[in-house]
Amino acid sequence: MKKSEQEVTITINVTPEQAWEVIGSVKNVDKWFPEMITSCRIEGTTRICGTEQGNLIEEILKVDHENKEFKYAITEQPIIPNIHNIIGNAKVMSGGNGKAVINWRWEFEFENTESEKQAKETFAGAGNMAIKGLETYLIKEK
Repeated sequence: MKKSEQEVTITINVTPEQAWEVIGSVKNVDKWFPEMITSCRIEGTTRICGTEQGNLIEEILKVDHENKEFKYAITEQPIIPNIHNIIGNAKVMSGGNGKAVINWRWEFEFENTESEKQAKETFAGAGNMAIKGLETYLIKEK
């Protein structure tokens, strides 16, 4: 298997503290990313996110409130075939003018170039939707 990665970085019109409050809580993903996540529950250090295709099982590896960083391993996923050992990392930074910069990065192993291409497209699309969904959710909550 070969290794690859995908990354999305977007500046959103909410403060880093507001963005981190939601991401750092690790719960309620279905509230700010309803396009993909239909339910979300936490069991110990495991987050189970329901999707139309089935459950996404994530093991929470790190929640660093000081550096606003959340790291997790996707141990089971029904969305992208032939992709393994997925590690996701979301980091919230200050973009100036009170805006948050969200960097979401995934590392993964793939079996063939087609599965790598599909994974990169899926992660890029999901990352964009999730970050923009977070912004919309937080602006509505204000």
